[in-house]
Amino acid sequence: MPPQDAAHEDRPHAHGGELFPRKAIADLVGEAERQRLTRQRVQGWVLGAGLAALALGLPLERFAGTTLVEWTVGDRPGVFPLLAPLVRGLATLTGAPPERAWYFVAAALYGLSLPALLGLLRGIGFEHRTSLFASLVALAAPLAWRGAVSPRADSAALLAAILLARVLFTGQKLSRAGYGARAAGAWFVLAALHPELLLLAPVVGWAAATHGSESENRQPDLRAAVPVLVAAAGLLGLLRLTTGVELSLLPMLLIGVPEAASISDGPLPLGPTLELLTPLLAHGVSLFGILMLFSAQRQPEEQPPPLWLKGWTLACALPLILVSFGEDPVVLGAGLAPIAAIGLADWIGRKGREEAALLRALPLLGMQVLATAGIMVQIAATDPDAAWREPARIELRPDDLVLAEERAEVHVMRYRWGLDVVDLARITGEERRLALPPILARASAEGRRVVLALDPDEQERVRALDPALEMIDLPRTHR
Repeated sequence: MPPQDAAHEDRPHAHGGELFPRKAIADLVGEAERQRLTRQRVQGWVLGAGLAALALGLPLERFAGTTLVEWTVGDRPGVFPLLAPLVRGLATLTGAPPERAWYFVAAALYGLSLPALLGLLRGIGFEHRTSLFASLVALAAPLAWRGAVSPRADSAALLAAILLARVLFTGQKLSRAGYGARAAGAWFVLAALHPELLLLAPVVGWAAATHGSESENRQPDLRAAVPVLVAAAGLLGLLRLTTGVELSLLPMLLIGVPEAASISDGPLPLGPTLELLTPLLAHGVSLFGILMLFSAQRQPEEQPPPLWLKGWTLACALPLILVSFGEDPVVLGAGLAPIAAIGLADWIGRKGREEAALLRALPLLGMQVLATAGIMVQIAATDPDAAWREPARIELRPDDLVLAEERAEVHVMRYRWGLDVVDLARITGEERRLALPPILARASAEGRRVVLALDPDEQERVRALDPALEMIDLPRTHR
């Protein structure tokens, strides 16, 4: 080697003497990866906000029952010890009627479900575009969308199930005891958000007991499920306090036995011609993902779904069985959504190159959206209260005093529109005869108009009590 070359060789390189700047390259690659993940997370949050805004802009006005709002404004929050006080606080803070606050909360929780579901699928190992596609298909299901646009708690069940699945799929490096304690704590909070997760208590316990069994060839240890038993006992005690009913009656509140004052008028009020198809239509194309997840032929090196995932699917399918027999459950199988998304993402991932697989799977999203749109149109078209609601919306003024008897009319005008409504169905016979004169006198003293949402005979009796008072009849075109 020439002397000048040797001198040149002795000079230090600009990268600390390294011929290739390994650390600098690793830092650049790491920074690029962090930016990519940040963009993906931001995209998920932005799309989630868009879904929430879309749900708020397309509310389903069909009457959804009274018990949920009554728990919100009453002394006890019922089976929603976290959600009902949250909605009550929102209504108090904004001055909105309680049911309008439920519309906002339902849409917001639905929007949050998208970034949560994307996080679950990416954590399992699916590519971002595959995760996004599978998430959109699952969230476009009729049951998920109906919950987003209604004053109901279905979106809370959806988000809670996604977050619980994320907890169970992560923490693989934790000890079995640590994993069980973490899973039990998450289940307690999320089941307090929505009681559908009560069905998943055995699943969480089994996931804790078998944590690490498949990868380390260990036997299940039921001691790891003890925290779940403790959490279940605590939650049942909490629900005993918040519902005010004996624990033996709690299942009636959850599956909607009519004598227990169910929360809604059914998961998908479609009319008699479609009632038998309700369990199938409720999840639409999402059922394809569930089927593919458990029926796919896998290579020996491929890891099958964990055993507890099958138990999860069976537990969440139970409400669909109840619905098919004409029951009216609070729990509607929303917990199937994360399982469907996992199955769809797994199916796409097994189709080869991601771009081509997504193109082949695109019709699934189209079919899901069309099915949901068709069902929503059917729900709106069979709304028995639409005929009186639209004229009433135009006719009524904010300071009106309304006298009404019908359950749906009282609820909508009081809790959705924020009007002063006297429920005459609770005042009968002699008690009504004595109560009406002071009510009309108050309206006269305050200079308010009285709206009579009553049968014609009752309207005449009320008018005769104070002929000078301004009174109008609410259109009764639905009768």
